[in-house]
Amino acid sequence: ETLLWFRAAELKHSRVAMLAFVGWCMNGAGYHFPGYLSEAEGVTFESLSKLAPKEAWEAMPTSGKAQIVFSIFIAEVVSEMYKPHYTQVRAATAPPAVLAPSRRSIIRHTYPPPHPPPRPATTSTRLAA
Repeated sequence: ETLLWFRAAELKHSRVAMLAFVGWCMNGAGYHFPGYLSEAEGVTFESLSKLAPKEAWEAMPTSGKAQIVFSIFIAEVVSEMYKPHYTQVRAATAPPAVLAPSRRSIIRHTYPPPHPPPRPATTSTRLAA
């Protein structure tokens, strides 16, 4: 059970790290959403994209940071509600709502099928008379 929990935690953390890296790269490249992040504070997505990624995070309003944390919280709650719970299943499973419809179909279409094993050489057991 503990190993399944560690496995799920590692998968979740790696996905968050990948998302953060993509966000960092998008910000560094200057891509941004249109419009305001906070009209009340006059912060636009464009103004944040002109800053370095760390400075953009510091310039983000507290309400924006709270929305990010709340979204992560909701995703965690939803993933923990799936039955059977990933720590109670004896077979290796991944946290729900994250995988494609079928892992086997992904593997089937990604990797070529293995070649059949070579046929054994046939030898005649009859002796020449």
